[in-house]
Amino acid sequence: MLSNINPWYMLTLTLDSLPFSIILFCVFKDRLRYNLTFSILIATLADMAYDLVVACMQASGRFSGMQLIGMRLGTLFVGLSLKFLIFKGFKYKNIYLAFSCLPYMIIILSMSALFIGNIDTTRFPEYMPISLFRLGFTLILAYPIYVYWKNFLYPSIDIDNPRIWTIVTVIQFILNVGICSNLRTDYYSNGIESTGMVLFVTMLIASVSVCVLFFYSMMQIQSVTKLEEYQKREEMLLGLQQSQYKAINENIEQMRHLRHDMRHHINLVSNLLENDQIEEAKKYIADYNASIPVNSTYLLCSNPAINALLGHYSDMAKESGIDMQISAQALGESTIPDTDMSIVLGNSIENAIEACRAVEDPSQRSIKVAATINGRRIYLTVDNTFNGTIQREGYNFLSSKRDYLTHGYGLSSIEAVAEKYYGQIRTDIKDNIFSLSVMMKM
Repeated sequence: MLSNINPWYMLTLTLDSLPFSIILFCVFKDRLRYNLTFSILIATLADMAYDLVVACMQASGRFSGMQLIGMRLGTLFVGLSLKFLIFKGFKYKNIYLAFSCLPYMIIILSMSALFIGNIDTTRFPEYMPISLFRLGFTLILAYPIYVYWKNFLYPSIDIDNPRIWTIVTVIQFILNVGICSNLRTDYYSNGIESTGMVLFVTMLIASVSVCVLFFYSMMQIQSVTKLEEYQKREEMLLGLQQSQYKAINENIEQMRHLRHDMRHHINLVSNLLENDQIEEAKKYIADYNASIPVNSTYLLCSNPAINALLGHYSDMAKESGIDMQISAQALGESTIPDTDMSIVLGNSIENAIEACRAVEDPSQRSIKVAATINGRRIYLTVDNTFNGTIQREGYNFLSSKRDYLTHGYGLSSIEAVAEKYYGQIRTDIKDNIFSLSVMMKM
């Protein structure tokens, strides 16, 4: 069977996926899940497997033209979807990305078919003209596709909203069906009419335009949400520091009064003891001790802003009947800006408190916050109990208090900050305990 495979046909199969692999690596090279050599090896093997499978189906002669086209497109889609998994952060988005590649492949094929319709293809080996034209048009369109992916598709990957991705994937699928329904089996020999070419170009423009509109809108929403998040955290830090400074000043003033009155209290207790009025002295000391105000300030780390933030959440947890333990002295040594650190701490602890409040038994509500530094890396863990029910949408954990455009944004905010400092986050669930671990480089 392999001896019946036309080398020119193998070239046109290679042009189905190889150009997109090259553009993909150029655009998303900083998102590789593995090292560059291993990733290229995986992508190359995937392309070779696609070429071999489709070539064997064609050489077998057991399939009609339309069946072969259908299996070819299906195999290409599966191969592209798996290839996108080489990169971090794509998750469920790889389905849309694979769908979005198909129109480009078909439009290049169609442009080539339009040109070979004007020449005598019988003078050349089978598949040679279409392959050479496809190679030329691929080289011409490679850079515009690269620019579009780099400037638009790349930042869109950070949109972590499954519903939006589902919408654009469905739209792209419908447009792909419209494009593929107009394919014919004789393109390689007879070319394509100009009206068919116009139809393909129109559908491609519609496909790109609709997705651009959706993603641009989402990027604007996400940008505004991020700005609001930073502003909210900055205002919270400022307010908490002001409250803490006010509490500290009040404590200082109270201590001045206590020191001023201490001599009178000591003299009074001494007189009672000299007169053997021991019980009265004990009662006076107890009453005096009860009148001393409790120090309401916390010293959880040496960074004033982060210390105030942790104290705020400690009070919030106490009000909800949550046992919260904090070991975060290492945060005082962190060089990460307070605003970014407050986004990580604020969102993770707020999510933990929200989850604990849903636990019916107050004795089972607990949160543990710990921070450590190892070399130039800071590690933060937040463990909390929950009621055993986790709301998910795709790879996201959903919050009950967020709307559908920004729900689950807290966890994606943490991930965005972690990636900003070349770190990562990890979640784990075991025995009704949700664990969030964050690593960042300082």
